[in-house]
Amino acid sequence: MPSLLALTAILLHYAHGPYWIGYNFDPDYLYLINSLALSEFKQTLTTGNPGTTLQMLGAMIMHIVHFLNYSSLGNLENSVLSKPENYLLIINIVLISFITMMLFIIGYVAFSLTNNILFSLILQLSPFLSNGMLTQGYLHVSPESLLLFSSLLFITILIKIMHCKNGCQLPALNLYYIALPIVCGFGMATKLTFAPFILIPLFVLPDLKNKILFLILTLLSFVFWTYPIIPQYGNLLNWYYKIITHKGYYGLGSSGWVDIDTYFRNLFYLLSADPLCFLIILFSAGFIAKTVWFSAKRKRAWQDVSFRILLAVVVAQLFGILVCAKHPSDRYLIPVFSLSGFTL
Repeated sequence: MPSLLALTAILLHYAHGPYWIGYNFDPDYLYLINSLALSEFKQTLTTGNPGTTLQMLGAMIMHIVHFLNYSSLGNLENSVLSKPENYLLIINIVLISFITMMLFIIGYVAFSLTNNILFSLILQLSPFLSNGMLTQGYLHVSPESLLLFSSLLFITILIKIMHCKNGCQLPALNLYYIALPIVCGFGMATKLTFAPFILIPLFVLPDLKNKILFLILTLLSFVFWTYPIIPQYGNLLNWYYKIITHKGYYGLGSSGWVDIDTYFRNLFYLLSADPLCFLIILFSAGFIAKTVWFSAKRKRAWQDVSFRILLAVVVAQLFGILVCAKHPSDRYLIPVFSLSGFTL
């Protein structure tokens, strides 16, 4: 599956063409310029995503590439502006390499814990189940690639939790307990469409103290990964407030949360855009409902960490879809749809 993913990315990129062509330049060149500014320790403009993790990664890659290959072109700024397509291509290759590596790791971890090759392969199907992941996750230098990486890492942690001993009563300093908020903070700093993932540990962690500590550590992780734009937190929060309280895109339009008629049309659009992922979610939700309301073993199911994780994942997916229906786009659903292989 990792090899198939790499081959798919190569073929899609070949068909996609250079980044400067028409629609291809957005948001790639925006992140290129922001990464360049960050590499020179200048204040970057927030993209609103926030997107700082991609900018930091881009800045590091720029320094390494410039040192190894393009130092003859002068300083880093001249090098990047002289060869922008080369830098974008290298950043994209690194992003795809991260996803490919994570796909191998999730398959290896699943197989080592369960000795079930089918389960491992199904998990590795996650990046192929959504049109949005294929068209947005592999082609652009954009947050979507890092979101997919973060989602796969999060799923790997969930698998480890499902198969840990003693009913997954995680102590405060357990590795999984620390890893979950780090990944959640990283994902939300990449793009706030990762926020539904916060709901999953709140279902899984065993007591209120651990849940509160998880939220605190997630906040600290988010602040760490968004450090370059801390001075812009006020503008960022004001923009998010406008998005919530206005009906139009990007905080525009009349006041109010949603237009009801438009909202249900948007839901239908999302359903038709990725029917396979919706069917998987619907099937999982039906299984949960059957277990909770009609199964004689429902009390035992609530004590099973695997069932609680499945419930939490489906709730997070449904929440993400309902929020996204206000401003529908397949790229906004990449994080929650990347969980489909896990629920399948």
